[in-house]
Amino acid sequence: MIIFNDQIIIVLIIYLLCKIFGKLETINLIFWLGLLVYYINYQKRHYIRKVKDKKYIYYGLIIGVISIIMAFNSGYFIGFVKSPFKHNLISIVKNSCQLLIPIVGIELTRNILINKYKYNKLSRVLITILLILLEVNYKISFNGREEIFKYICADIIPLIASNILYSYMVYQYSISLPLFLRLLDVIVLIFLPQLPCSNWYILGCMSLIKIIILYGFLKCLKAKDKRKKYKSFAIVNYAFVLLLVTSLVAFMLGLFKYKPVVILSNSMTPLFKRGDIVIYEDVDPENLKIGNIVLYTKNGKNIIHRIVKITSDGFITKGDANNTVDDKIKEGQIKGRYLGRVKYLGMPSVWLYEFIKGR
Repeated sequence: MIIFNDQIIIVLIIYLLCKIFGKLETINLIFWLGLLVYYINYQKRHYIRKVKDKKYIYYGLIIGVISIIMAFNSGYFIGFVKSPFKHNLISIVKNSCQLLIPIVGIELTRNILINKYKYNKLSRVLITILLILLEVNYKISFNGREEIFKYICADIIPLIASNILYSYMVYQYSISLPLFLRLLDVIVLIFLPQLPCSNWYILGCMSLIKIIILYGFLKCLKAKDKRKKYKSFAIVNYAFVLLLVTSLVAFMLGLFKYKPVVILSNSMTPLFKRGDIVIYEDVDPENLKIGNIVLYTKNGKNIIHRIVKITSDGFITKGDANNTVDDKIKEGQIKGRYLGRVKYLGMPSVWLYEFIKGR
């Protein structure tokens, strides 16, 4: 089969081109409503994989609840903000139609096409790519590379990873899994008055962790049908990977006592250099003394220098490789005390930082 001869694919490609080069805000809902009507008629004439086992419905609900719990747990670290949606009846109905109908249309499209070309791996990959492109927002404007990078981390990477997972769910299990997962996410978004803050780094990390958890959950369920030894291995292996990834993300977010920071300059040479990762710990400023190396903030930037003088109203610091001392810093600016460093491990972060800043 040649996938691009499929009439559904052709319609979706035309719609994608219109979305990229035109304005589809007004006809977006009409398009997906029309497609849903087409699918109802299509189902009467063609085979569409249906939910034969009700356990998939229960699995879908469990996965959806896990997803919501994970999303809101992130709020305890980054805080909550007021929902951008109004909560009167008319607004709820309007927002529900605008958000839920396209999702149902996309997942029905995925169900039909993935199962129609289930024996053609390349076609399944191309279908997933097309569905990813359909969900990208092409009308966002950016001010510099930094905003582009944040958008890719917080939106594009999770979008790609989640669509791969959704296609896997449809291919291996049932449409009910991604459909429940996505509908529950949108319902929570529409109805709840408080939502987790939109921190780009945490959003990106939490999205990827969620996908790992969901994929591992499905693999563990699949192992139920196999011999006990394989099942135990699958669960232990999944739990280890999940713990490792979650711990690494938590460490990078500074949720543990010991925290990392990447060095961007050579002001403390030869103790540590640009590209090293420094580990620091929380400290009470009253316990600091001359000679301690501290991490402090100034004008929104992290600086790690050595204390050379302590006064009644602050600290005087200096980089070991610098000729002059820094401006006086207050106790409230100090974030931690230096413990040790790992050489060169932060170089990729330095290169990325310089690329984003255009240096």
